Amino acid sequence: MHPDAQKNILGKKWGAVGLVQDHLPNLFAMADIASKQANVVVEEVRGTCPQHITMMAIFGDTASVRAALDSIEAMAK
Repeated sequence: MHPDAQKNILGKKWGAVGLVQDHLPNLFAMADIASKQANVVVEEVRGTCPQHITMMAIFGDTASVRAALDSIEAMAK
């Protein structure tokens, strides 16, 4: 994660963390949907090969993370 984002994430207690892995362009759309549908913080988890498959983490309370993941799943169908 970017160092500024990491400070923000580590400075709070979260009820849940959702992880989503996909191709980078898809993650941009998923992050947009998740952040608009629920009160969550979405951050990219940096890996070794961001050109192909990468991951994002969705932080929030349990209900908000579930709502964000549900909206991503609905978009993917």
